[in-house]
Amino acid sequence: MNAPTTFKPVETQAAITAPRIAIGLLLAILVYRFALFAASGIGAVGYPWELDYGEGIVWQQMRLIFTDQAYGPIDHFPAIVFHYPPLYHALTSVTASALGTDELGTGRAIALLSTLASAIASGFLVNQLLKERAPSMRRLCSCIAGLLVFTTVPVIHWAALMRVDMLAIALSLFGLLFTFKALERPQLIHVASLLFVAAVYTKQTSIAAPAAAFAVLLAARPRLAFKGVAGCALLGLAVLATLSWATDGGFFRHIFLYNVNRTDLSRLSAIVYAGTLHLFFIAVAAFVLARRTIELWRRYRGTQHRLADSNSDTRFLIALAYALTTTAMLVLVAKSGSSINYFLEWFFAMSLFAAMGPAEFSHRAKSQLQSAAAIGIPAALALHAWFVPLPRSGYDANSERGQALAALSREIAAADKPVISDDMVLLLRSGKPVLWEPAIFAELASTGDWDERPFVRRIRNREFAFFVTWGQRGFDRFDERYNPAVADAIDAAYPIKQRAAGLIVHRTAAR
Repeated sequence: MNAPTTFKPVETQAAITAPRIAIGLLLAILVYRFALFAASGIGAVGYPWELDYGEGIVWQQMRLIFTDQAYGPIDHFPAIVFHYPPLYHALTSVTASALGTDELGTGRAIALLSTLASAIASGFLVNQLLKERAPSMRRLCSCIAGLLVFTTVPVIHWAALMRVDMLAIALSLFGLLFTFKALERPQLIHVASLLFVAAVYTKQTSIAAPAAAFAVLLAARPRLAFKGVAGCALLGLAVLATLSWATDGGFFRHIFLYNVNRTDLSRLSAIVYAGTLHLFFIAVAAFVLARRTIELWRRYRGTQHRLADSNSDTRFLIALAYALTTTAMLVLVAKSGSSINYFLEWFFAMSLFAAMGPAEFSHRAKSQLQSAAAIGIPAALALHAWFVPLPRSGYDANSERGQALAALSREIAAADKPVISDDMVLLLRSGKPVLWEPAIFAELASTGDWDERPFVRRIRNREFAFFVTWGQRGFDRFDERYNPAVADAIDAAYPIKQRAAGLIVHRTAAR
């Protein structure tokens, strides 16, 4: 006799089906956005002209990184300040030389690959954070973590630039991953320490990940923490001593004394802008972070549980500390010259929690509110991914602007005197070195760490062929990069202003 057929209530079927539809929609949008991101990144790698102000100076630093001019004196002309430690520059130089590839394209490719590596690390981290959950849910949330970062505006715009940030973040995230694994295999803490030191020697402010990891480990696993901290200290100090010796102390001076910026509190508004632009993303991340933190607090309150007994809780607390540390570091945006790269690591930290959102009610939706949340969380992330601005497309070197840049490049190449340009990629593409970077020397002169008077005399003596700037006096970017004395000298010696490729060319006479 056949067993009677059983049917699930319609409400139960809907409670299972609707979240799956929402998650399926989220994944479809994330894959679509990743395809757009990848196309944009590949286009950027092959584009010959500037995409960001900082690319040109990083390119010039890369060319000098293995010479005696690296981290050299700045009390003469030409002079270059090295804003960052040398790992990214050295890696780009060696790779471009070995492969025979364009240096700018190589630098961008390394940044793009570092972004992909960071996304992969994010997926592995979420997999570790959800280790107590069903394998299928862990895989799902890991995929979401790996794709979600490509829907954040700072990553979209920064991933393929010749800048140091993405390599530093990739190293930091893999350092966290090996810290997680060291809870079960303690010897891996040495790998984590190596990665953390490498991140700091890529970008000196990459301290959020090691600070979060070792702060929690000091409470949960003191011996493991001491091993990690000792490894970082010994290796970091050894590298610092070596670089300082090799540069006659120049490395220390450039990284800690010359790399200055004036405070600009108005830039704190960027935090509000970033929050508004990613409202659904931040809301989901904050919800998951708060919910799991409260659960953890309740579990340990008034009990004899020890943090050292739970690897899962230790991993969560490290991720929580990482999110809080990167959040606190957002205040660093309040200085002149800051940009959206100050939000990059914070978005990676918050994406770990946002990606865990679909797992929150996957196995315990026992009320209508929980069922609604099981649908609402992936739906909110899908809305975020759909409406966030699209990545740039159409990198056409033969466009009208591209042709104008090529014409200006030919003029720079033919000049019999040095050219000073905000677009430093334009100089290097023209076969001319960057001899002076406007922004950093404006900062140093404003603090009295560099005497701009000799440079002003050079301008008034018309020792330069012409100047190329973004805008002119009264525009924020111009005023940040050219102090009044320098701007006065340019106006006096190079009074003719002509537009070319969206730039202002300051000349001694009409051309």
